[in-house]
Amino acid sequence: MTIDIKIKRATLEIALRHMLRGAKKSPERTARNLIEIGSSLSKLNLSDEAAEKLCLELSELIKTMDHEKIMHWMIQSFRL
Repeated sequence: MTIDIKIKRATLEIALRHMLRGAKKSPERTARNLIEIGSSLSKLNLSDEAAEKLCLELSELIKTMDHEKIMHWMIQSFRL
């Protein structure tokens, strides 16, 4: 694993920990924000349809509040 990937994953871990604190109030908003972060870190240009699909998947996952599963999903979805 390169240093670049390690830094991106650490950044994602910190953002995820912080954002999940308020996720119970609005899982959809949290999902949108995490999609934007993942997209920025991976430099993927998602279409609106792809972003919406990912957002729906992630908002359902956020409702479980399983930090490890969410992190794994983000790494897999954004190839980090």
